[in-house]
Amino acid sequence: MSPIYKYTPEKYVDGFIRRGEILFRTLAYYKDYEEQQVRGDRYEGTRLHQKAGGLPLTMVESGQTHIFNGSLESNARTEDIFVLCLSTELSADLAHDFGTTTCIEIHDPIRLLAGIRSALKRRPSIKNETLLHRPVTYYNAGDNVGIEWAFPDRIAMSKTRDYEKQKEYRIAFGVNNALAFQNTTMRLVTDGHIEPRIVTNHRDMLLKVGDLRRSCTVWEFGPDGVPRKRA
Repeated sequence: MSPIYKYTPEKYVDGFIRRGEILFRTLAYYKDYEEQQVRGDRYEGTRLHQKAGGLPLTMVESGQTHIFNGSLESNARTEDIFVLCLSTELSADLAHDFGTTTCIEIHDPIRLLAGIRSALKRRPSIKNETLLHRPVTYYNAGDNVGIEWAFPDRIAMSKTRDYEKQKEYRIAFGVNNALAFQNTTMRLVTDGHIEPRIVTNHRDMLLKVGDLRRSCTVWEFGPDGVPRKRA
């Protein structure tokens, strides 16, 4: 398995590599966080479908087709899906985007995944839940949605192509059967609709997987953008 990278402020590096403190946050947290224009994806946890010129909708009773000026959204239960966001690329541009000069290279991801699985087994409420881990799939909102709307696991591991440059690798798990087939909510959203801003405190989950120093390398980006291995 190829290395994966965690962009993080310097103050969290020791906790990650020496104590194996892995912080998972909910998709709902990232959705709210990104609505503050820090990272930028208000469709986190949503499968978005929209087309130029509107969506053709067929009325069941009459069989007539109408054009709906808006989008179709399939939403996973974002408060019950926890994710760890990483990347498959070591990049000065990504470090800049995430507001840090420090990146942890995890050159033994298998060790990390094993530690996460072990930590989850110690939590009765989630020990039997599936652990997802793979590169994020990027899609165009105009693509035919097919049956993707019904799979919250696929929704949790996908984003629109607007964020493809992040080359994100994601580790995720759900609670309360959040990743079960068809455990989604669908809605039609008219063009120009502005979602009311609701400030809430989101849950997070800190897992301790043990010392990761043998599995990690810390890189620091200088003013020239060149990554240098920390001694």
